[in-house]
Amino acid sequence: MTGTVFSGTVRIGEQLLLSPANIAVRVRGIHAQNRPSETGMTGQRCALNLAGTDFNKDDVRRGDWILAEHAHGPTQRLDVRLQLLAGADKPLRHWSPVHFHLGAVDVMARVALLEHDVLEPGASGLAQLVLDRPIGALRGDRFIIRDQSASRTVGGGKVLDPFPPERKRRTPDRLAVLAALERPTALAALQELLDASPNGFDLKRFFISANLSPEEVAALRRDVPLAEIDGIAFPIQVWESLQQAVLEQLKESHKQVPDMLGPDAGRLRRLAAPRLPRAIFASLLATLREQGRILQSGPWLHLPEHRITLAPKDRNLWHRVKPLLLDQPFQPPRVRDLANALEVEEDHMRRLMQQLTAMGEVYRVAHDHYFMLQSVEQLAAIAREIAAEHGSITAALFRDRIGTGRKLAIQILEFFDAGAMTRRAGDAHYLR
Repeated sequence: MTGTVFSGTVRIGEQLLLSPANIAVRVRGIHAQNRPSETGMTGQRCALNLAGTDFNKDDVRRGDWILAEHAHGPTQRLDVRLQLLAGADKPLRHWSPVHFHLGAVDVMARVALLEHDVLEPGASGLAQLVLDRPIGALRGDRFIIRDQSASRTVGGGKVLDPFPPERKRRTPDRLAVLAALERPTALAALQELLDASPNGFDLKRFFISANLSPEEVAALRRDVPLAEIDGIAFPIQVWESLQQAVLEQLKESHKQVPDMLGPDAGRLRRLAAPRLPRAIFASLLATLREQGRILQSGPWLHLPEHRITLAPKDRNLWHRVKPLLLDQPFQPPRVRDLANALEVEEDHMRRLMQQLTAMGEVYRVAHDHYFMLQSVEQLAAIAREIAAEHGSITAALFRDRIGTGRKLAIQILEFFDAGAMTRRAGDAHYLR
């Protein structure tokens, strides 16, 4: 494989990747500037003798890259700063087809203009290029575009983000991110990105797109204060304010509905941080739980000082109900059966069970069917065992294992689906 070393150094014996094909290769030999060499350096013309278990020379395409594994990030979308030549014979319109050239690659692309619907000759603007196939590109890479027939060059520019979103690409928030990425250094771009991304941004992708070495990444982590959660970066003050928003929302929920233990995670996210991705919100809750600033009882979240207490009459009734639920842990009596057994009005028993659910003492698995927490945990363990043995869980397998009727087995599995422990596909349920 022959080409120019674009950045860094290549050495004999190194394990690298052919990108964007993602094929592992080993460098067996190097000719730099037409001479055998142990290394090849930036700017040199090199011929690399490559080998690999899954590598074949026919896998190499014009414009491919040989690079370190951490720099691999093929893409078919690029957000760019695009300059149309003053001598272009006509304006460039939104979604125009062009030939895109970066390095040695030549690929057809569409130009999605982000600030205007037309780019006049001599003008520059932000754009997203949608390519016909994946290529390798990094922030700061220079490119040119030619017209659809490839007969003349019409413009060029610089890559700002090789991993842009497909949707909401013209919003003010997104344009602010691109303004940050136009900063001249990775340090300046990272600092401004934090201010422009209140809902966080993918830190790993930023490091890849900036083509940073592990040493440069470590230096940036030291120099730029930030909160990193599951690879998403936030300004420290924003992360702290998100935590405070959760605490304030719980306080308000307790004030408005004092007889409920608290909201579940889904409702709390909708109330306190609706734009925050679910996985990040889950990590935020985990942080608050670890700090002891919130507690979780069953699915319900609440402040440590918030408690629900039963009236003395209901507390005595709960002590009589509990043995009946534990006596048949996988098929406890329904509300009507509990009321009849204990000679209590059915509506009173239903209100008690609803309150116990809000307190996190029991789970409502199906209509008027309440299970003790430890019973649900045992049923979940059985479901996991069946999935480990058979790959999935069916109502018949689950029914036979827990010794109940098919209808109740299905209701329990549907309860696990709703709680995101499992997902249904056809007649089977799979662990998430």
